[in-house]
Amino acid sequence: MAVIGVGVAVSATFEAANKQIRIRHVSRPDNESHSGILGYTHDDTAIAAVLAKQAQSFETR
Repeated sequence: MAVIGVGVAVSATFEAANKQIRIRHVSRPDNESHSGILGYTHDDTAIAAVLAKQAQSFETR
């Protein structure tokens, strides 16, 4: 699991790839805090790389 700041993710993605992503709350039965990152595809490797750099690991207990 990872944690990523919404503002940081949106601005870093726009700066690096000139694309606007959206982050929306999309709860799941096993994870009420889950969010989805929308506005890019699996082929957008530049965006994936930017998001990976911004993500911080998160451990559940």
